[in-house]
This record gives sequence, C-alpha cells and structure tokens, in this order.
Amino acid sequence: MLIDPWLLNSLLISVFFVSALLHSSVGLGGGSSYTAWMVILAVPSLMIPFIALSLNVLVSSLVCIQFTRKGLMPWKILGLVLLFSMPAAYIGGSMQVDAMVIHSLLLISLVVIFFRLIYFHPHNYQQNKIATPAAYISIAALGAVLGFLAGLVGIGGGIYLVPALLLLHLAGIKQAAACGGGFILCNSVVGLLAKWQTQVIPFTFEELAPYLVAVAVGGILGSQFSISQKNQRILQRLLLWVVIIACLLLARRIFLVGL
Repeated sequence: MLIDPWLLNSLLISVFFVSALLHSSVGLGGGSSYTAWMVILAVPSLMIPFIALSLNVLVSSLVCIQFTRKGLMPWKILGLVLLFSMPAAYIGGSMQVDAMVIHSLLLISLVVIFFRLIYFHPHNYQQNKIATPAAYISIAALGAVLGFLAGLVGIGGGIYLVPALLLLHLAGIKQAAACGGGFILCNSVVGLLAKWQTQVIPFTFEELAPYLVAVAVGGILGSQFSISQKNQRILQRLLLWVVIIACLLLARRIFLVGL
C-alpha cells in the first residue's frame, strides 16, 4: 500500500529520531533499525541502502570525533579490521540482491539487538586476558563478513563487532565502542561510494537533509541521557519495545504481506 509522500517523510523523520535517541543511549548506532523501519514503511527498495549508509556515516562520524578527541581509538585493531572489511564493503555495495534476502537479514539483525539488550552486558567482559593469534584472525574474518553486509544492506555492523572485540579480549569497553564507530564510518563510506558508481542516486541532498538532522539530534540527546544510569535503564526498556515492534512488523511484511 502506497503512503502519501508527506506522511511518509513525517513518519521517517519521527522513527529516525526516536531510534537514534534510544540506540545512542545504550551505545548503539541504530543502522539496522533505520533500515528496518524503511522496509516496514514501504520505502522504495532502491533508496533504502543509500539512506541507511548516509545515516550511518553521519552518526558514526559523531562517535569517532568524540572518541578520537579522548584518545580512545584503538588504531591498530581498527586498521586490521578495515584491511579486510573495506574491500568486502565495496563488493557488497556494488551488488544488488533480492529484497527478501535483505529483509531477512534485517530481521536477524533486530533479533540479535534484542538478545544483546537482554543478555549482553559489556562490563562483564573487561579486557583482563591477553588476546591470542586466533583472536586476531577471527576478528579479521568477522570484519570481512560485516563489511560485506554493510555495503550490501546498510547494516552498520557495530552490534556484532563490539561484543566480539570484548569477548576476544582485543579491546576494553570504550576502545571497542570507538572501534565500532570507526568501522561503521569507513565501511559505510566505501559502500556508499560503490553504490554511487554503479547506481543512480534516487534522491537529492535536500530530500535527505531532514533525516540527517533527525538522526543527529536524536543521537546527541541520547548520548546525553545515557550519562544517568536511571535514564539509561528507562530508555533501554523503551528500546526493547521499539525493537520488538519493529521485529513483529518486519516479520509480518516478510511472511504475510510480501514484498
């Protein structure tokens, strides 16, 4: 069912703002949610990766600036991951796949976010062990897979990369978050460049600007709210419900409504 363009833009601005606010409050970028809501609201499939990657670039740039100023960016680990992920992001960005595949990947990503919010607590995985050579090989391989998905779908990949860095003892909490921001930024830029070279851009900057503003304001506010533990707990509960609703609506679109 087609939605009136004015109503569609208003809905997108609203869900982008809320998603950015809630995700940033718990240290997430929200790329998977932005993409999922565009699918749910029936945004033309050609536009979705372009918009998602553009939003990823903005949000991750803000994250990188913040962590780099504080000297928390783990450049060696980031360089290793990018060495394998950026070529894969370019390949993914150059490809076009069936919409059902993209929608299914988004649903899986939202389910992962749900379990991440419930079961994974970064403070339980402090960097108190020495990383093994196998850990570096594993993170490089994971980076290649996530880079490919970043270029293909617009999923940032930080939701997977940051926990992996902690579990493999390759970075502390803040360093892992900084690395996740750098990873999303570089791969989103590469994926966006690949799409620009192989496809016609389906919108103008003036059409994209309101979405960028909504995400930037939401992300900044969410980061400020996260300072208070009480605020963070409330926002995390709200985010859980947003993710659950998005999962249900996306699953309905995949299994009942169709493409």
